[in-house]
Amino acid sequence: MPRYIYQCSACQEFSEVNRSVTDTRVDCELCDTKQSLIKFLGKPINSINPLKNKKNRRTGEVVCATIEEVKKEIKKEKKNLRSRSE
Repeated sequence: MPRYIYQCSACQEFSEVNRSVTDTRVDCELCDTKQSLIKFLGKPINSINPLKNKKNRRTGEVVCATIEEVKKEIKKEKKNLRSRSE
């Protein structure tokens, strides 16, 4: 069963939910608000661009570059979430 991340429009909290594609529940279990969950679409990791220059880079360098890029995105998202809660 796929796992999705939802954000409640009422309490602004995120939750991970395992649910089938046909499941239509959209009620927040954290604050018990009905019809309040919105599917959170995160930014996908772009792994194609670093591989274009594969001849010039070793495999480990591509992995390290991708990890550093993801770390930067996580820090940015944490900062964004902290500013929402204030």
